[in-house]
Amino acid sequence: MNKRSFIKSLGVGLAAIPMFGKSEALAMANQIQPLLKGNVLKAGDTIGIIAPASAVTGEDSITLTKEVLEYFGFKVKEGKYIRERYGNLAGTDDQRLEDLHAMFSDKSVAGILCVRGGAGASRLLQRIDYDMIAKNPKSFDRIQ
Repeated sequence: MNKRSFIKSLGVGLAAIPMFGKSEALAMANQIQPLLKGNVLKAGDTIGIIAPASAVTGEDSITLTKEVLEYFGFKVKEGKYIRERYGNLAGTDDQRLEDLHAMFSDKSVAGILCVRGGAGASRLLQRIDYDMIAKNPKSFDRIQ
């Protein structure tokens, strides 16, 4: 999968929702590129936390995220550069991309949670290794 096919699938699916409904829109998007789904997370699984966009503004958000995940029985693995700062971003593009790729390629990580979102993540889209992600599908979400 590459950026173009990913965006095309996403666009077709989103555009079709008002016309056909959610299930039909997903079917249309899947005809272009099958939707990848990670496993359902369960207590004992490891969740990787990264910041692929904006910098984390304080240690509290990282600490709180870890405490909540651990409370529900998950193990937590922090990205190498989660505390980095490069202007308003959580490290350089290379550092943020390295964290993203490292979490997807790490077999011990069952899911990935982004502690920050933002436009900085779009700077990574052309450089993401979509084939590696397709071979290592994981639950992927963000909090903010």
